[in-house]
Amino acid sequence: MKLKYFLSAWMSVFCFVLNAQTSSKVIEGSGYSYNYDVKDGFVTFYNSSNLYTYTPWATKDGSSIDEKIIRGAVETIVDDDWTAVKCRQIVNDGINPTQKLFVQGYGLGIRLIINSTTGKVMEVIFDFQDSSTFKAFTFSTFRSIELALKSEVWFTTITYGKEMNYCMVGWQQFF
Repeated sequence: MKLKYFLSAWMSVFCFVLNAQTSSKVIEGSGYSYNYDVKDGFVTFYNSSNLYTYTPWATKDGSSIDEKIIRGAVETIVDDDWTAVKCRQIVNDGINPTQKLFVQGYGLGIRLIINSTTGKVMEVIFDFQDSSTFKAFTFSTFRSIELALKSEVWFTTITYGKEMNYCMVGWQQFF
């Protein structure tokens, strides 16, 4: 199954969430730290070194983004079957069987921020309900998924993608 590009949906949620009250904390790990932002019952969990988590999507030259790109009608990266399968496999393998029992019925949102020139995954952002059991996962679980996605997955950007400050792929994964 190919990854679906939920750009318009993600951007709508993203814009709504920016206007909501935020509760944030930083969690320190061994050589890394993560931000844990809670807004209206949803958690955005990401590496503290991320630069693009809340950076608006834009063109490199500052011109307006074509509405078709925002709606996802024009692709910015090549949509291939291999990448989608690999991404889902990495996330699935990163969560152990016991953890999967506790998150049945809950969706884990994953957003990849992709370098528009190289196609490499620069940042990984996790989104989930604050009431879900994902918040009980060890931070090393998220860290291992992030590192695997960054090292084992790459994308091929196409003309419109190369014009953007970054490309984004997002999906929700259930266990």
